[in-house]
Amino acid sequence: MKKQNIFALLKKDHEKVSQLFSKIEKAGDKAVAKKETLYAKIREELTIHSFGEEKAVYPLLKENEKTQDIGWESVEEHGVVKYLFSKIDAATAGTPDWKALVTVLKEVVEHHVEEEESEMFSKMRKAFSKEELDLMGVNFVKAKKMTNVKELKAKTLHKPAKPTAGTSMAMQ
Repeated sequence: MKKQNIFALLKKDHEKVSQLFSKIEKAGDKAVAKKETLYAKIREELTIHSFGEEKAVYPLLKENEKTQDIGWESVEEHGVVKYLFSKIDAATAGTPDWKALVTVLKEVVEHHVEEEESEMFSKMRKAFSKEELDLMGVNFVKAKKMTNVKELKAKTLHKPAKPTAGTSMAMQ
């Protein structure tokens, strides 16, 4: 079994999405088609990444006393992102509301990434052995490969997740 550093894998995905958000910001106001294409790529990357985390990382975090709070919080943050996807998908690209929603998505993702890379990574290093972290990385890669983006997008479009207090937004 090839070792997979879970932290490097997550950071690589985070950087890829950050670069896509930068491109969408740099595109001019008239570049609506380009922004739509970039948003579609962001949505796809985040959907695959989230699925991997929700299948291979968060269940273990939620089971461990040292990481359960950040595990549950991360699941809820994914729910907010999915809700924003449904709102952005329903809006007309290039309009003020679409731009505002994409900005909010960027801010939510940036907050989530910052929290993961500082607080969550630190807690994971203390709570899990090197072998457990490597296995998490292997399983994260496997889960990402199994992601059916079209199916997950259809679920989000037809059943928009609405964040509510105390309700888990984990994918079914």
